[in-house]
Amino acid sequence: GAPAVVANSRQANETRTIWLRLVLLEFNKPYLLQCAELAKPCIVLLPSSQQ
Repeated sequence: GAPAVVANSRQANETRTIWLRLVLLEFNKPYLLQCAELAKPCIVLLPSSQQ
């Protein structure tokens, strides 16, 4: 399956931004970001194409 990161706190925004930056720098692959509001859960999914 694809690795998922779930954050449920107000820090989700900053954490998500930093995490996505690391992901984009490391893997340089497309990502699916599903996040409603800062107070709501944010889920980041990475397609495991070649790993």
